[in-house]
Amino acid sequence: SSLYRFSKLRNFKLFPRRDPIVAILPLKGNIHHDTYGKGEGKTEGISYYEVRNALKELRDESSVKAVILEVDSPGGSAFVSELLYQEILKLQKKKPVYAYVQNVSASGGYYFSCGASKIYASPYGIVGSIGSISLRLDLKNFYSKLGVTKDRVGFYKYRDLLSEYGPIHPESRELMKNEIKESEGLFYKRVADARKIPIAVLDKRFGQGRVFTSSQFLKEKMIDSIADFLGLLEDIKQELKTKRVEIRYLPTLFTFQSFLRSLKPGFLANAFKGEFDSVLTRNFAVTEISEPLRKKFLFNEAESLLKFWNQG
Repeated sequence: SSLYRFSKLRNFKLFPRRDPIVAILPLKGNIHHDTYGKGEGKTEGISYYEVRNALKELRDESSVKAVILEVDSPGGSAFVSELLYQEILKLQKKKPVYAYVQNVSASGGYYFSCGASKIYASPYGIVGSIGSISLRLDLKNFYSKLGVTKDRVGFYKYRDLLSEYGPIHPESRELMKNEIKESEGLFYKRVADARKIPIAVLDKRFGQGRVFTSSQFLKEKMIDSIADFLGLLEDIKQELKTKRVEIRYLPTLFTFQSFLRSLKPGFLANAFKGEFDSVLTRNFAVTEISEPLRKKFLFNEAESLLKFWNQG
């Protein structure tokens, strides 16, 4: 028909078939409760408010068929790790979620990754550190060298836990131990539920803060696969039963200064070499997540980001 010939001439489809969207959410840095920034990009690391809001958007967006959590975190707040675990679990019940360990997924990073459908890691990933720890500084001797003294007046029970001056009372120390044990117990339960392993075995073989390579964890079935980023995308394509996927990168909000600090040596020189161009063209459609985020980012094409991830 003339309509068909016109569409061919103008190189467009009347009813285009959209590829399944795979969204990528980076979770990098220390885990903290952003009570100041409220998710407005004023803090660095993994902010609870930012991530919670992003996960909710991904959960409600029907066009997103799978989500990759790009994890690179040494841990942080146990409380926030549990909150993020719960949010990721909600998302995982609606669509596949893949936690991908770039470099490190330790302590709280591995904690919230257990909420994902599967955990992938790069060949050089460091994972584990399953356990809980709490620190308290005793600066009394340091203050003495400076000629500074402090007097405690009207301290209620356990108040010395929050003081950095002098040793703590035995009862306070016991309370701290119990809090650590309770936090560690919940961490163990989340891992045990995700990896189908008895808690006693988990504690003996993987607990108490031990760290492992990704190959060691794969052998023990504590992660699901080792792959580079493109290998993960290929697996997702197979699970979604599609030949192509559209990649949408969802950057957390950050400042120009924090971006400059994140640059790797040689990135600007190598970002546009094009070594992945042919692979991307055949298999993936790479776009940004939205126009507002484009204005907050330094690149016009998210393809350069994918090259950045593979710089090592």
